[in-house]
Amino acid sequence: MFWGSKYHSNRAYLKYKSINRIYNDLIPYCETNHTKIKYINIETNSSLYSFILNLRKIKDDLPTSTIKLLDKYGMNWETYKSTDERIIDIVNWCKSNNKPISRLTKKDDPQLYDWVKDIKHRHKKYKILTQSQIDILTKCGLILYKKRMYTPDEYAQRIKSWCEENNKTILDIPFIDDNGNINKLSKILYSLKLNKEKLSAVSLNRLLDFGANFNEIVMPTLDVCISEEFMPYLDINQIYVTEIPELDADGKPNKYYKFAKKLTTQKEQILKKNVKILEELDMRFIKSTHTHRPYMNITESINLIVKACKKHNTTVSHLAKYGCHSEYASARKLLYKLDKLTEEERTLLEEECGLKLKNKISETITID
Repeated sequence: MFWGSKYHSNRAYLKYKSINRIYNDLIPYCETNHTKIKYINIETNSSLYSFILNLRKIKDDLPTSTIKLLDKYGMNWETYKSTDERIIDIVNWCKSNNKPISRLTKKDDPQLYDWVKDIKHRHKKYKILTQSQIDILTKCGLILYKKRMYTPDEYAQRIKSWCEENNKTILDIPFIDDNGNINKLSKILYSLKLNKEKLSAVSLNRLLDFGANFNEIVMPTLDVCISEEFMPYLDINQIYVTEIPELDADGKPNKYYKFAKKLTTQKEQILKKNVKILEELDMRFIKSTHTHRPYMNITESINLIVKACKKHNTTVSHLAKYGCHSEYASARKLLYKLDKLTEEERTLLEEECGLKLKNKISETITID
């Protein structure tokens, strides 16, 4: 006996079918391919792309838990817009903000930012934009193929913008950025010092108005960051390195905490006098996992390969599975140095490591 209307029955079935496909097809696809829903397009998976477009229409029928799950995997609920409509949005954004599209950030417009990032990738791979569309985007400052080289005047404009936004002088530019790295602006400022003659008179005078003293500008290195900014921070707050709070007074991530954490693996790049001072301030250096491997001769390479194979009880071809990438690479290089291997070394590699060593034979074809 059927008690409901056909319309409600079909709608309920569509809802059930959609939810079922979300959990069985869409989410597993994102996890397997390490991607988000908003990056799925018609080229990568046309079936799921069509399904996503239909999901936007039935958002009100989906349970709250399902909507939260889709949001977690980067679902974009905005209605579909064509490429031309997106380009109009870009042109309007550039006009209203008086900025090129290359200055667009995720904070400004997340959806437009993601579209620009996606269209650059798709055009590079599939050439989906027409020439007229490319011309409009280029006028808006979008670089589709290669990174644009900025002129000294453009770099000077970035410095001036920072000073105006923060109401500070050029000499107040920090050496350490918010991520605990050497500040890019301080690097730009040093490059402007070296290329001062390439600046226009207007840009040069503007920099001088904001307090630029090219005699005091130094190359931002780790030691400069430590002596000019990190040490004074510890002195002012009367704390040791281990006492640096993870969050600052505003509840934001503390850049000095991040900087100190990165310094722990960079002992070799710091002057000994600064290392000594930092260790007195309770800095605990650890051995870097990215140390440079010195040059090894053939005998040393073979000993390293044999040792790795014995340790993991495997052959050369499976070394990479155990994380022995350098040993595997060394073994591959030995294939091009067969004439330099002794008979004992060849036997050792073949029997102990399973490396197949065959001399390349150049064959000639004779035609009668």
